[in-house]
Amino acid sequence: MLNEEELKNIETLPEMIVMAEHVAMNIMQGAHGRRRVGVGESFWQFRNYVAGDSARLIDWRQTAKRDSAFIRETEWEASQSIILWSDNSASMDYSSDFSKYPTKQKYAILILLSLASALLRGGETIVVPGNRPVQRYKSLPHIAEMLVQNNLTLKNLGKIPKDAHAIFISDGWTELDQFANNIKYLAQNRLKANFVQLLDITEKTLPFSGSIIFEDLENPNNLERLPDVKAIREEYKKQFITHQKQLRKIVISAGWYFSEIVTNIELSEAVLPLYINLKQGG
Repeated sequence: MLNEEELKNIETLPEMIVMAEHVAMNIMQGAHGRRRVGVGESFWQFRNYVAGDSARLIDWRQTAKRDSAFIRETEWEASQSIILWSDNSASMDYSSDFSKYPTKQKYAILILLSLASALLRGGETIVVPGNRPVQRYKSLPHIAEMLVQNNLTLKNLGKIPKDAHAIFISDGWTELDQFANNIKYLAQNRLKANFVQLLDITEKTLPFSGSIIFEDLENPNNLERLPDVKAIREEYKKQFITHQKQLRKIVISAGWYFSEIVTNIELSEAVLPLYINLKQGG
C-alpha cells in the first residue's frame, strides 16, 4: 500500500514529468560538446596519428591534404545500463519550508526523472531496481511511477547488471557499518556509481533558535525537546561534518563518486554535473 507521501507524489506526477522534461532539455544543451571518444558513427573530430593507433583508423582523404596522418574519431554511442535509485525512507519526507523547498524525497525523484528523460533520449537503458529495464522514451511516465513506488533499500536492490552505472540518492542518515557493507557488496558487481547525499539546508547548519521539538521521522513517537537549540549548534555541525566525511570515505573507497546536493538549489544545477559524469563514463 502506498503511503501518504507516495500518493501525493503520484497525484503530482504529470507536473513532475513536465518539470523533468524541461530540465532534461536544459542539461542536454548545457552538456553539448562534452562528448567522449568511442565506438559510433557520428563524427566528432580529427586528431594527429600517434604511435599505437590502429592504421585502420587513419582517414586517408584528410591525411592526403596534410603533411601527417590524421585519425577520424567518432562519438561514443554504446548504450549503457543506468541504475536510478533514491532512498524513500521516512527521513527523506522532510522540508524545512514546504512553501519554498520540496521534500528531499520529491527532489530526489525529480533529479532521477530528469536524468531518465535525458538519458533515454540518448539511447541509454534505464533500470529502476526491482523493475524491468526501460529503453523507450515514451515509458517516462512509467519510470516516474516506479521511482515513486520503489521502497527497496541499498541492502536489498535485487539483481544488479554488471558493469552498469548508477546514481544513488540518500540523505545519508544511516548506520555507517551497515552502509559500508552495502556499498562493498554493490561494488563487487563492477558497478560505477555516484552516491549523492541529498540534504535540506537546515540539516547542514541547524539555524533554528529558542526552544524546539525534534521529531524522529523514522519513529514519530520519538520526540526530543531542546530548551535552547543554539547551545548545541556548534557540536551538531562538528558531528555532521564527521559523519559526512565517513560517508565520503566509504563511497570513495569503493571507487565511486561522492557528491552533496542541497534542496535549495535550482534543479538544473543539481542534475547537470550528474548527467555530464554519466556521459563521460564516470
